[in-house]
Amino acid sequence: EAEKEHAQQAVQALVEAVYAKDRYTRGHMERVGRIAAVLGKAMDRPDHEVEILYRAGTLHDIGKIGTPDLILNKPGALTPSEWETIRLHPVVGANILGPISALEPVCSPVRCHHERWDGSGYPAHMGSADIPELARVLAVADVCDALHSDRAYRAGLPVETVRSIIHAGRGTLFDPAVVDVFQDLCGQGLVFEPLVSSEESRR
Repeated sequence: EAEKEHAQQAVQALVEAVYAKDRYTRGHMERVGRIAAVLGKAMDRPDHEVEILYRAGTLHDIGKIGTPDLILNKPGALTPSEWETIRLHPVVGANILGPISALEPVCSPVRCHHERWDGSGYPAHMGSADIPELARVLAVADVCDALHSDRAYRAGLPVETVRSIIHAGRGTLFDPAVVDVFQDLCGQGLVFEPLVSSEESRR
């Protein structure tokens, strides 16, 4: 546990560097970590997997440290070339975390959090059961907060709109089982207005 904490502290410096590049991601990674952990716990995943989900969420966009500032903060639509650049961040992130033995378990969710159920995601175009289970959970948590948060190109979307968009992606973009749990937790007020702290959600 001490090794994990020391590794997390070391990587936090890189997280802060990402925040310095992209003001819209400040707080995003922490919120994704909390949401992913809440989802994992509700799906009865083992405690160690809930912990992995939390850590993977807090680090999932660390690869954006290699993305040019002008792309991260661009107010308009990205060009195809710019999209290709930003789509490198899951692999870059996993490569940053890979050499740190205490954080090795988070590499797979970080690398695969943009894979989609129908195979339309990236970087490997995995589909359905080929996508690591924890990455499927992280994918929903990431999109949930990304939609609800303010971005350079739009204001954050209302809760019900976010829920509708994620429901529309059930079985195409997202694992149906994860979406069902997400919707149930939203109905209980445990996603957007959590009743537990980030620390408690990891227990």
